[in-house]
Formats: sequence, C-alpha cells, structure tokens
Amino acid sequence: PYTTLFRSTMEWIKYYAAFYNSEAEAEEYFDEAMARIDEMKEKVKGAPKPKVGWGIVAMGKVYVENAGAKSAQMVRDAGAEYIFDDIGVGSDGVTSISVEELYERLSKADIFINRGMPKYGPDKKSITDQAPSLAELDCFKEDRVWQITDNFWSTYHNIDEKYIDLAAMFHPELYKDHEFKHFRLMPEIAK
Repeated sequence: PYTTLFRSTMEWIKYYAAFYNSEAEAEEYFDEAMARIDEMKEKVKGAPKPKVGWGIVAMGKVYVENAGAKSAQMVRDAGAEYIFDDIGVGSDGVTSISVEELYERLSKADIFINRGMPKYGPDKKSITDQAPSLAELDCFKEDRVWQITDNFWSTYHNIDEKYIDLAAMFHPELYKDHEFKHFRLMPEIAK
C-alpha cells in the first residue's frame, strides 16, 4: 500500500540489493539510517515548534505540499508545525492556492521551504518577481527562506540526511555545527 512516509521510500534499497546479492549490507544501511531518524526525533521532541510552509511559486502560480505529502510529514517529524495541514489531507502531491493565501499563511510562518531547485530559481528574487508582496514577509526579509538542492528528488537512499537537515533548519540551537547537504538558504540575488 502507498505510504506518505519517506522512510518507506528508502525500503527500495533492500529490494535493489537483492539483485546484487547485497541484502545484508542494505539491511544494515537501512537500520542505521532509521536509527539516525529516530535519534533526531527524540532530540527535537521538547523543542519549540516553528511554523513552516513548503511550496513553490512557478510561472505565477503557487503550489504547496499537501498535508498528506511525504515532505509535510518530514516537517512534522523534524519538530515543526506545518502551516498547510488543512490542505490536501490524506493526499500526497501538491495543491494550487492563490498568492494571497500564500501571503496570509506565510505571514504567520517562521520558515518557507521552496520546493523548486536552484537551477530553475536560484534566489528569492526569482520568487518575488512573480509574487512581489512576498518580499514584505518576515521569513523573506530575515533570511528564513530555504530551498531544496538540485539533487533532492533523486536521492532517496539518504532520507536520514534530509530529516536531519530539516531538524537543523528548524532547531539550529540543537545542531550548531551542522553542514547542510540537501537544503540551502536562498540568497536575495544569485551571484
């Protein structure tokens, strides 16, 4: 059955390992990764929950990750409150909303994660050129707009790293020396 847990996506590593007679190595790798996710969840358990939105502005339209999407679950697991928890409940994927609704919801958010890759929109200007009002939001003015890296969607073998990146983004006080691998802060204007 379909699941919204990214953890289950990593199960594929065990399936492919069978073709290479590497089941034991895959099982060990998987178990270690799941243990790192469990440790992260325990670490952020009592921390304050920042409000987080995850979406994209593309060609003037806004798409946000559904409440049932794997990404939204990762946000919750990493110790944050997902601001679109009432949109697309029980559904993976994205839903289109208006720029006005995005503005209204992000006005109460601490962090915005842009699901677009840097090769398609390398900076906050690529967003605010399409939706100028977003530049007025605190998360845009105070450098709390993050973006996935270009390889984010093609790297399912390291889900644990993505979870830990999110936890470090939401709780920097708990991950002081963390180096991000799958997310980056969006610059105002790309160099």
